Amino acid sequence: MSVERDNIGPEVERLSRWRRRILFVIGVGYIIWWAGVLASITGVADAFAIAGVVNIIRIVSFVAWAVPLALLFTVGRRIGLRLRPRVRAALEDELTRANRSVAFQTGYWALLVTVCVLFAISQFEEASLKAALPILIAVGVSVPLLRFAMLERNGDRDG
Repeated sequence: MSVERDNIGPEVERLSRWRRRILFVIGVGYIIWWAGVLASITGVADAFAIAGVVNIIRIVSFVAWAVPLALLFTVGRRIGLRLRPRVRAALEDELTRANRSVAFQTGYWALLVTVCVLFAISQFEEASLKAALPILIAVGVSVPLLRFAMLERNGDRDG
């Protein structure tokens, strides 16, 4: 009977899959939301007469970003507090910490490349800080989230 209670594999897999999926949705929702913000700020939406569509996409993507984020902070925190120590340790194993480190490094390099590209563009075009900041914020937040979700997915396939 104690062997069944100590079998934490299915619980860890379920929670890991939930975390991976919610981070992916948050990352994609954030990118789409900021793309809509950028389209509105730069006037692209008005130029193509799609401002109404862009506003709807912005609202939907904001909800697709905010709801999972709220779930992660409320339900996820409550779940985390109730976890047995062995399950919590399994969710934060060496592979997860390594994946998190790689994800942050990827986000750093993506942000640095984006800064370089925006700087290069600013040498030939009139650059607006209003246009550059949404791009930098979206890259800086979304790339690590999406990279972590992909690394966790790939780690689950290998194991």
